[in-house]
Amino acid sequence: MKWKQMLAIGMSAVTIMSAVPGGSILVHADTKTEVTKESGEKTSKGASVKAFMKSSEYGNVVYRDTISDETNGTDITWTVYDSGKLVIDGTGVTPDWSPWFYYKEDITDVIIGDGITALGERNFMNYPELRTVTIQGNLSKIGNSAFEGCKKLKNITVEGATNGVGLKVLMLGQCAFKDCTGLENAEFTGNFVTYKNAFEGCTSLRSVKVKESTMIMLGEYTFLDCTALTEADLPGSKMKSIGANAFWGCTSLNKFDFSDVSSINEFAFANCSSLESIKIPSTGDTIAEGAFYGCSGLKDIEIPDNIKTIGKNAFSKCTGIKTLKIPGSVTTISESAFASCTGLKEFDIEEGVQTMGDYAFAGCENLKTMILPKSINKFPDVFVTDYKPIERICYRGTKQDWSKANLSSDKFFNASVYFEYNPTHKHEMIERTYTYPDSCTLAGTKKTFCKLCGYVESSEEIPAKGHNWKVESTEKATCTKAGVKHLVCERCGEKKDEAIPASHSFSAWKTTKGATVFSAAVQTRTCSECGKKETRTTGKKLSPTMKVNATKLPLKTKQKTKVFKVSGLAKGDSVASWKSSKTSVAKVSGKSNGTCTITAGKKTGKAAITVTLKSGLKKNITITVQKNAVKTTKITGVAKKATLKKGKTLTLKPAVTPLTSVQKVTYRSSNKKVATVTSKGVIKAKKKGTAVITVKSGSKTAKCKITIK
Repeated sequence: MKWKQMLAIGMSAVTIMSAVPGGSILVHADTKTEVTKESGEKTSKGASVKAFMKSSEYGNVVYRDTISDETNGTDITWTVYDSGKLVIDGTGVTPDWSPWFYYKEDITDVIIGDGITALGERNFMNYPELRTVTIQGNLSKIGNSAFEGCKKLKNITVEGATNGVGLKVLMLGQCAFKDCTGLENAEFTGNFVTYKNAFEGCTSLRSVKVKESTMIMLGEYTFLDCTALTEADLPGSKMKSIGANAFWGCTSLNKFDFSDVSSINEFAFANCSSLESIKIPSTGDTIAEGAFYGCSGLKDIEIPDNIKTIGKNAFSKCTGIKTLKIPGSVTTISESAFASCTGLKEFDIEEGVQTMGDYAFAGCENLKTMILPKSINKFPDVFVTDYKPIERICYRGTKQDWSKANLSSDKFFNASVYFEYNPTHKHEMIERTYTYPDSCTLAGTKKTFCKLCGYVESSEEIPAKGHNWKVESTEKATCTKAGVKHLVCERCGEKKDEAIPASHSFSAWKTTKGATVFSAAVQTRTCSECGKKETRTTGKKLSPTMKVNATKLPLKTKQKTKVFKVSGLAKGDSVASWKSSKTSVAKVSGKSNGTCTITAGKKTGKAAITVTLKSGLKKNITITVQKNAVKTTKITGVAKKATLKKGKTLTLKPAVTPLTSVQKVTYRSSNKKVATVTSKGVIKAKKKGTAVITVKSGSKTAKCKITIK
């Protein structure tokens, strides 16, 4: 069937797709799929289409077509089901395009029959919903961009096809799985070959494993920017070639089996910042340019005897390396080979190395010790750029050889140079103390070191003396202008100035306004120099308080009383209002000081008098108006006994309850010769003896026994 016919029929098909969780590519070598075919005719575009294929385990058939090519023995049938599955059956290789492209938005699962031997180019490129691929046979190749951009795939498992000599081989074409951002794990069986960018941008890929392989060849940029990749298990007993930039930017890769690697090309492991250890192949004679550039996790490296050349930038920016030994079997250290290794403190280049490139150790800002060979006849003008930190140089040649080799002690101004260095010599230790008598800031050192090579056995810092400051003169500060203290060091003569802050000479804070119920207390202080005053509030405002001498009072009709009083107000407070709830029963008129007059009406009843303070605090008292006169019910406040000296007086202050009683208080002495009492309750002692003073109001009495001495 021609493609145009297929497209026309496909556009009229009704598809019902179901989502499939997860995403994977699986290989099952012995699984077969049977599909029952049934002929049927399709209508023109837009007309309804009945199912012309029988349903199967995959669902109802939406569309089926056949691809045949006698030249390469291809005879393929592909079927799309309403479940979202695409089944590819038959024999041969799929074409270098996507015959089922019309259904790309709906296909979620692909099942490839065991007769399919290879996948062509772009078969499933950018299929947005593709989650699983099941391969029931073995594949010799997955073509260029076959699964590029399938972002929902999570796992890959593929077994290679057996070739003519009985070896399983699988080749991945250029960009085969590029930008499959959901891909997490990949597993392959057989000899494994990849072309450019096979897994570029697979940012979720964590693990890659290859089984039953004798040969692995990784093309350029194979795992470029696979930032989640932590494990690459790639065994191969005969050959393992790692292409240029193959693992560039795999920042999570922390281990790699280098045991069978035959070659590592340019920038193969560049910026693998988590890689902690490497083993340089024992075959080949060159470490390629930038091979381990930016591998900041490397702690140390061992260079085997087969290596003759260390390429340009080979270990540049490997900031974790602290010590380095380059064997004499190496002849060339290329330009910037170890540049910007900021953690490097010491390197030893053995005799035999002949050439060092420009900037070989540039930017090694913490380098302290260099051991250099005589075999380099001429060092470049600049092979290090940070001269100041270098303290010790051991040179295997003589002082004359040093000069001929373009080396100058003037550049290494902080270093001690030891000539005719012999690595097998016996140390001859001496002790020296270095101080700076005229300096107050430079620390001294006490060292025990070898006089032949400068090796330091022990080192102790002698603290700097520090300045001994003396005041030369002072410019006094005022209330508004800062002063200056001029100082000079008595030891070294260094001078400095210290500012004296401008400040007022304030008195202690004094409270000028006490706290009230409306405001906190106010304090003031005054500068004795310029008279400036400052004011502040302190503490909190007072809480409102109120006391009353009664909570309820009886009154006879038309009776007036002034006995009710309000007291105990907080400072600043006063009575704001007096109000009766029922003026026909009782009226009230009062003052802000807490005194008032309450007048009973003509009728009996009850009324509530509300007292409201300026602060808002309120209290109520109950007024009961009755027809009868108010009588005394109780007398309090009279002591039961008291003692007086002859001629002295004592005033009784009885309190009657209720306060509004109209019954007068009277006083009577039982023995006027001993003690008398006035109508105001004033007792006067006359002579020695005892007398009883009786206080009476209405029918109520209280007695006080007075003893005169």
